[in-house]
Amino acid sequence: MLAGIELGGTKVMCLVGTGPNDVVAECRIETGEPAATLTAVRSFLEPYEVSAIGIASFGPVELREGHPHFGHVTNTTKPGWSGT
Repeated sequence: MLAGIELGGTKVMCLVGTGPNDVVAECRIETGEPAATLTAVRSFLEPYEVSAIGIASFGPVELREGHPHFGHVTNTTKPGWSGT
């Protein structure tokens, strides 16, 4: 099972499936405060045995492996999300 997460400024779209022609479930979550938003994403994914996740996110995002903030949203205009 694979998961896709698109983290946007107003909404988060999540889906799980085995490929483009086999989407098992999907959901829309309003983008709010980081902890609540990411908890909702985790709750959506919990029932599934996901082996890989693809993420698209507003940013900028630190992409340098080995950097102490690798994978974090850096300075963004989205309130509360810098450093997430």
